[in-house]
Amino acid sequence: LTATAALLTAQVSLPDTPAGRQLARWLETFNSRDREARQQFIDQMVTGLAERLKKDGKDLEGWMRLVRAYSVLGKKSEASTALADARRSFAGDEKSLAQLNELAQSLGLGS
Repeated sequence: LTATAALLTAQVSLPDTPAGRQLARWLETFNSRDREARQQFIDQMVTGLAERLKKDGKDLEGWMRLVRAYSVLGKKSEASTALADARRSFAGDEKSLAQLNELAQSLGLGS
C-alpha cells in the first residue's frame, strides 16, 4: 500500500483545497517510516468511519469495513460491538444480516 500511495502522490496533482491538503498530509504520513504516526493515521481513519456510521447507520459496506478494521487491529471487543450495532441498524433486512453473519463467521466473531 505504501508504494501505491507513493505512486498516487507522484502521478496525481492534488487540489489545493482543505480536503486535498488533508489527503496529501495523510499520504505523506502513511509513507513515512514513523510507525507511531502511521498507527495514529490508521486509528484516525477507523475512528472517523465509526463516527460517520453512528450518524448514518445504513451503510452496510461501511459497517463491514469497520468490523474488519477492528478485527485486523486486534480489537475483538470493538469488532463485536460494531457488529452488534450493524445488526441493529439492519434489523429486518435479511440479506444484509446474512452478509454480516457471514463476515462474523469469517472473522471468528461467532454467527
